[in-house]
Amino acid sequence: MTIGITGRSGSGKSTLTTLMLLGRLGRIKIIDVDEIAHDAMKLDRVRTAIEEKFGADAARDRKKLGDLVFTNRDKYEELSDLIWSEMEKMIDAELKKDFYVYVIDWILLPKTKYFAECDVKILVKRDDERRLDAVAKRDGVSLEYLAKREAHSIEYDESAFDYVVWNNGRSFK
Repeated sequence: MTIGITGRSGSGKSTLTTLMLLGRLGRIKIIDVDEIAHDAMKLDRVRTAIEEKFGADAARDRKKLGDLVFTNRDKYEELSDLIWSEMEKMIDAELKKDFYVYVIDWILLPKTKYFAECDVKILVKRDDERRLDAVAKRDGVSLEYLAKREAHSIEYDESAFDYVVWNNGRSFK
């Protein structure tokens, strides 16, 4: 079984995955695609490509790279093009491991082939004020920066999900 969990940054995807699912579904493999992206960016061939495209500073400093790509959709897509094939190999390898349940935790899940492969699709939502405050604190960024980043964020079609879960900051409904 594969469960897909998605939602905007700070909605509570990872919290839901960890608190609500871990240990309750038997042998479970959580696939955090953000971690996979970070691992892919450490590969020499990917780091070299990032350096050629975005500069040495951006290749060495994820915050600088994030400042470039998270506020500019074209640059974000250029970065995605550089790392996607490596990420896909890593995700596919994780999905081949011997687990009863796989949970894919990823903001962009609906834009990928993996969304169609999910047996259960969950969208996690949280009111924007709480969500953005949480992200600003977690990532050490300003609300102004987040507003730019959010302008390029994915929109979700709630009808494509089996469950829409609301995170009120203390519990999920």
